[in-house]
Amino acid sequence: DFDRLGGFDERYFLFYEDIDLCLRANQHGIPTELAAGWVVEHLGAHSTSSRFAAALQWSYESGCRFHRAHGHPVAAFRLYVVADATLRSVAHLVRRDRRAAAAYRRLAGLAARELLSRSD
Repeated sequence: DFDRLGGFDERYFLFYEDIDLCLRANQHGIPTELAAGWVVEHLGAHSTSSRFAAALQWSYESGCRFHRAHGHPVAAFRLYVVADATLRSVAHLVRRDRRAAAAYRRLAGLAARELLSRSD
């Protein structure tokens, strides 16, 4: 089924490639399910990686593409990102993870600037 659907769409990254794949599967009559017993463990300190801020920005851009492609209001997504990234930044400051807090602050700023400057 994965191959028949064309695999993951490379336009989407981090959270959107799986949503897109499930939507396409459903459109082709392939059911999708949640398997409650699965556990995924991330190895390493991803939020402190030097690439974390870039991954957040790439995911944000992917989200904008996804919502635009599916006819969803991108401005609403941007507003969500501003609120979510701001709260995550504060949470990481409480945990004393300054690098992650700074990455989320930058993301909130980017989304806020684009929210104010774009009409989509």
